[in-house]
Amino acid sequence: MEKGMKWWKEGKLLNKKNTFEDYIAVGKYLIEKKYTSEGKIIGMGGSAGGLLMGAVVNQSPELFLGIIMAVPFVDSLTTNLDHSLPLTVGEFDEFGNAKENKDHFDYIYSYAPYNNIKKMDYPHILITTSLSDNRVLFDEPAKFTAKLRESGFDEMDWSVSFRFAGFKARITSIKYKGFFHTQYQRGKKYDRRK
Repeated sequence: MEKGMKWWKEGKLLNKKNTFEDYIAVGKYLIEKKYTSEGKIIGMGGSAGGLLMGAVVNQSPELFLGIIMAVPFVDSLTTNLDHSLPLTVGEFDEFGNAKENKDHFDYIYSYAPYNNIKKMDYPHILITTSLSDNRVLFDEPAKFTAKLRESGFDEMDWSVSFRFAGFKARITSIKYKGFFHTQYQRGKKYDRRK
């Protein structure tokens, strides 16, 4: 909360979209000031940061060359409606309670990445998930990926890997890094505007 409690409150509940709009505004500022250019930004976020990535790529895909989503919270409405999940009730102060409050339902629906996939030119997206994450179930990233494919994005670069804790996590991390290195070595172009 580097900008104080007021600033923090302006990014939750029925103000959650401010978080996404702030991220997009920063991207546009970087483009305007010539630090980068449109279609050259790579965003990365995991868990709730994956929610951020999913929302901003649905709103402003033209800003990005790629998005990396690590175990992303992308089916946020369905999760919010399931009060049996371990973290749902504890996050009502952040996201609201869509099951009990129609305003919260409508608002979460309006930004939830899964519910807002549409036919458009998405950037390259790498999505990872985990079988052992108790905050974001593996089916959220898998459903998000499937819905994007159903919407006609088969030509894009997709990878859903399953991460594990312990030794396997280190091996997966090596493979994850190797994916990018291998694609680079093969001369694969990541410019979606080719």
